[in-house]
Amino acid sequence: STIETLVSMSSITNVSFNDIDFEGANSFGVNLLSCSNIAFNSCNLTMMGGWAVYGTCNSLSFNSGSIQKSNDNGISITGTNCSVTNYTCQNIGMNAGMLWGSDGHGIAISLTGSGNTVTASQIVNTGYSSISFTGANTIIENNFIDTFCSIKDDGGGIYTGGTGSSGSKIRNNIILDGIGAYEGSVGSGVSIVAAGIYCDNLGTGFEISGNTIVYSAIGINLNQTNTINIHDNTLYNNVGGLIMATYATDATHDITFTNNIIAKNANVNTIVNNTNVVKVDNIFTSFSYPSTYFSIGSIDDNYYLDPSNDSSFLFANRNFYNGAVLRNFTDWKAFSSVDTHSALLGVASRFEYNATSYNKEVGLDSNYIDVKGATYNGTITLAPYTS
Repeated sequence: STIETLVSMSSITNVSFNDIDFEGANSFGVNLLSCSNIAFNSCNLTMMGGWAVYGTCNSLSFNSGSIQKSNDNGISITGTNCSVTNYTCQNIGMNAGMLWGSDGHGIAISLTGSGNTVTASQIVNTGYSSISFTGANTIIENNFIDTFCSIKDDGGGIYTGGTGSSGSKIRNNIILDGIGAYEGSVGSGVSIVAAGIYCDNLGTGFEISGNTIVYSAIGINLNQTNTINIHDNTLYNNVGGLIMATYATDATHDITFTNNIIAKNANVNTIVNNTNVVKVDNIFTSFSYPSTYFSIGSIDDNYYLDPSNDSSFLFANRNFYNGAVLRNFTDWKAFSSVDTHSALLGVASRFEYNATSYNKEVGLDSNYIDVKGATYNGTITLAPYTS
């Protein structure tokens, strides 16, 4: 703890670190300035007073290692063509009062620049967002994320904000337990803003597909974004399945939301995470202020599951408390003219997921049928990072 930085590199290229443990810096584990082609292979960074990895570097790669117990951020890099593969991040930014700032702090993996990737990684227990990115053609794929926004609110399991992320893809990730930080929030329940996937502040031109988001305050949150294709995701037992916010300027538009599953479980009306209990109120939620909701885009061919057969579709003028109207599925379709070919299934459901890179066989105690009518008897095989 008497050493501020363990590795400091400026204008260095073509260096690899292999099978090294870095532990206990007062400030930075690794600090990079204007570097390129740097690789960390099977390296572990543990108990950093500030940031495990920080700086500017192109073609930086992290392969098969871990970052644990950093007081501020895990990896925070500005650069192009950087990759994080098969990495484990645990307990990042989890000590309240020890973050180094407000926005951009308490994040496990933060990448700014084009052509970056995070794949096949496990991120568990993050004070704020688990993965944050800005940059064109970024790929966030096949990751397992569990328990985020525990210290700071208004973030996501995967967060992107600002312009310049066109061509990016968020796909086939398993995201669990984004309840939110009650102590730092106003109100309770649905006022908590912790989204499995959070697209913010003029984000545009990317795809969200094949993700599974469970037990979070919000499944997918779109705030002032446009031209986003959202398909084949499963949003299960979140307080709000999909939330869209639009404003008078830079309104949300050209959102495609198709072939997704938004579901409540049978006989479950609470989400329990540590000491937090949140009522599951709404399957689908939309903000609209002041422009109309119906200019936002195309919503159809989705599946909604609710054992009560009377799912709540909440339409709010500006927030959950002023001007909100709850509608059942029939009223929702008539009012909105969307979801024309979508289905509401008033049935109980069983949920299983596979957050590994291998096929997973699940034993079944009886015959089952999925939302699209396929039947299963005895077992079901889940492909990697599916549910």
